[in-house]
Amino acid sequence: MEFDRTRTAAAYVVLLVVLLAGILSGDMPRNVTVPVAVGIVVFSVLFVILGIKHGEYRSTK
Repeated sequence: MEFDRTRTAAAYVVLLVVLLAGILSGDMPRNVTVPVAVGIVVFSVLFVILGIKHGEYRSTK
């Protein structure tokens, strides 16, 4: 299966929604939940970008 921009974005959004739904449905206080959710979004965006760049590098070697 080849990943193009649409499939990558769809897989990313599905995983992110599942993660955030799990965090937000927990019984943690809101002052803990919001920073954790923001951290996961930032962390996942950075690693999606890193994964895309690594894939581009591997495809040229």
